[in-house]
Amino acid sequence: MNISLISKSLRAFLVGIIAVIAFGSVSTALAVPPLKINIGPNDFTGFLVTDCGSFNVLLDFTQKAHFILHFDQDGNLVRVNEHFEFPNDVYYNSENPEISITGNAVQNTNIDVLDNNIAIAGLQFKLTIPGQGVVFHEVGRLFIDLDTGDVLMQAGPADFSDGNTAGLCAALTP
Repeated sequence: MNISLISKSLRAFLVGIIAVIAFGSVSTALAVPPLKINIGPNDFTGFLVTDCGSFNVLLDFTQKAHFILHFDQDGNLVRVNEHFEFPNDVYYNSENPEISITGNAVQNTNIDVLDNNIAIAGLQFKLTIPGQGVVFHEVGRLFIDLDTGDVLMQAGPADFSDGNTAGLCAALTP
């Protein structure tokens, strides 16, 4: 699996973490207490989720996050804990935006800077349609080697990561 297929928040994370690590490495003079950084809310529109053939599934979302940077006693960044919230995600049919599904997502990520790996845990997102049940979700644990982009371990349903979008496409088909 390629890291570019992981999740919408991981993509945003990769851009944001560079700035966070750069900021953290500059601001570690005192080094002992963790540093908390709040980001957002930031709005994103038209994020391509998947191609369903006759239409694309697009996503509009708001992202709020906070990062907690942890340092060793010498002031070196050793771990980053992240908490992302995506209230009121709207997945919709690109050809008929009135056909949509609203969901919520939360993602907790831990980055081990020393080992250069990332762990994502918990419910990242879940879309449920009354009478049909869950049509698209990503939940469980995921460990990624940031040097190679390789998934080291994955547990739980991972519809987005695995490209399992048939239920989402069906739910948004007129």
